[in-house]
Amino acid sequence: MLPSTLGLFELSPLAVGLLFVGGLVLLASIPTLQWLVLRRTVRNAWRWIPWNMVAWAAGILWTLAPSPLVDERTPIEVITGVYMAAGLLMAVTVAAVTSVPARHVIRKSMHNSEAAAN
Repeated sequence: MLPSTLGLFELSPLAVGLLFVGGLVLLASIPTLQWLVLRRTVRNAWRWIPWNMVAWAAGILWTLAPSPLVDERTPIEVITGVYMAAGLLMAVTVAAVTSVPARHVIRKSMHNSEAAAN
């Protein structure tokens, strides 16, 4: 967001590369912290990181969807509704993509708990 905020629309290839790497670091930040907890109870918990990154990368695309539908004449009620719908679709996308690895993590965690109890 910083380049557009500062009015830097002409970006060098180096700046584009740094923005790309920064975006990946940002996408990896939350699932990496979650992995620190998951690794205690789930083998191969590192797999959560790329799944979560893909989920958020796909979900974030919904924030672009309302742009063609709104301009300076669009009533605030419409803008609010369109962006609320985009936010809901983002949440559904992230939940759908992460549901597969989350089920795997839960099953592994339950299996490990049962094995430890026996």
